[in-house]
Order: sequence, then C-alpha cells, then structure tokens
Amino acid sequence: MATKKVKATAKKVELTETFEKVQETAKNVNAQVMETASAVVEDVVTIGKEWTNKATETAKTYIEDIKDFDLNKGLNQVKATAKNLNTGALEVTESLVETTLVNGKEWQGVAEKAIKGGLKLADKQQDIVFDTLESVKGQMVKSVVRFRELFSKN
Repeated sequence: MATKKVKATAKKVELTETFEKVQETAKNVNAQVMETASAVVEDVVTIGKEWTNKATETAKTYIEDIKDFDLNKGLNQVKATAKNLNTGALEVTESLVETTLVNGKEWQGVAEKAIKGGLKLADKQQDIVFDTLESVKGQMVKSVVRFRELFSKN
C-alpha cells in the first residue's frame, strides 16, 4: 500500500515537472514576442523621426525656391510634398504594425502547439507508466502464486 502511494506521488511529481517545463516554454515564447514587438515599435519611431527630418528638409528647400516663384504655387508644392510624405509614413507604419500583429499571432500559435504537444506527451507517458505498472503487478501476482506452490509442497 505504501509503495502504491510512493509511486502515485512520483507520478504526480513527474507530471508537475512536465507542466512546469511547458509553462516555462510558453513564458519564453511570450518574452520573444514582446521583444519583437518592442523592436518593431522602436523601428517605427526611428523611421518616423527620419521621415519628419526629411520632410522638414524638403519643405525648407521648397520654401527657398518659393522666393523665386509664385508664393501660392510654392505653398501648394510644399503642401503636396508634405501630404505625400505623410501618406507614405502612414502606409509604412500601418504595414509594420500589421506585420507585427501577424508575427505575434504566429508565435502564439507556435506556443499553443508546444503546450498542446507537451500535454499530449505527458498523457502518453502517463498511459505507458500505468500499463507498465499493471504488467509488473500481474507478474508479481503470478510469481507469488508459484512461490507459494513451490514451498507448500515441501
């Protein structure tokens, strides 16, 4: 009876360790997703600053050219250029955010598969352990019966 409890406790410890490994894997994947998302956000901010600097530089160039041309025409050109740059910046930012979301979903899918696979593996290991224990029990019962028969004849 005590050995049954010891074996059951050992089995629970083994399953607990497997679940802890699965949880650790999920935490690691989540940390990688967060790192990737942070890096993408940093890239978006950096690109936005670069585009702002470029737009400012382009606007200054057009303003200087306006002095030689019609003021309204130059302003319209500056507005059109700023509008084009802003539209481009928004498109790139949107693309980066969408890519980040898609990659995040893929990593979550990977983590989910890892967790499900770990649980399936733990389930199969548990079945193997019980099958083995039942076989050993059957062999022990047969051995005890034979042992009694041998010694009861003497």
